[in-house]
Amino acid sequence: MLAPVRAVAVIAVAVLGAGPAPPSPAAAAPAATHYRVSADVQPTVVLVGRGATVSGGVRPRAPGTAVKLQVLVDSRWRTVAVATLGSRSGYVVTYTPAAVGTYQLRVRKPADSGHRRGTSRMVTLKATPSLPPT
Repeated sequence: MLAPVRAVAVIAVAVLGAGPAPPSPAAAAPAATHYRVSADVQPTVVLVGRGATVSGGVRPRAPGTAVKLQVLVDSRWRTVAVATLGSRSGYVVTYTPAAVGTYQLRVRKPADSGHRRGTSRMVTLKATPSLPPT
């Protein structure tokens, strides 16, 4: 009579083991945090063909890695420049508008193995044919 009990136990283990696999250690790890990206543009109004400086920083620090300056064109973000983060995770990049208009800019830090991508707030740059009166 003992043999059938062992067979039942083996079958029960096989059926119980057929369920979903246990989560991997990576899946059980907490979600990665986003990079925090700051951005500022100076000056906010430029003559067409003159550059404006976009600067800011990334936290947590990621020196030596890249950030992308993007401009909104036809409802899509286009990368127009890439900057390398300095030793304190700051960046400076120049954007030169080619035509009169208002430009929406942002800076994006791509994801890496420890952090999710981060995106700055949008900053606005206006390009004019001449400077407005002061």
